[in-house]
Amino acid sequence: MGAGERFAVNEERIWLDALPEVFGGLRVVQISDIHHGLFLPKAKLIEAVQQTNRLRADIVVLLETSSPIRAQISNLPRKY
Repeated sequence: MGAGERFAVNEERIWLDALPEVFGGLRVVQISDIHHGLFLPKAKLIEAVQQTNRLRADIVVLLETSSPIRAQISNLPRKY
């Protein structure tokens, strides 16, 4: 990720016939392939969190995260 680049956001709508009605409109954000450290400084990680918060998700799912990023995320403010 070069200077000035932003994280990619892809919006997908998924329909599941068996999904209970109570989950209709549920917003899920998936974050993957964050390699905090040499390739992603703390400032970019904070930018990713801020961008994720702007998406107003009901659930945020982190995939393929390494131990160092878990340590950083645990120090960030949480909504719940």
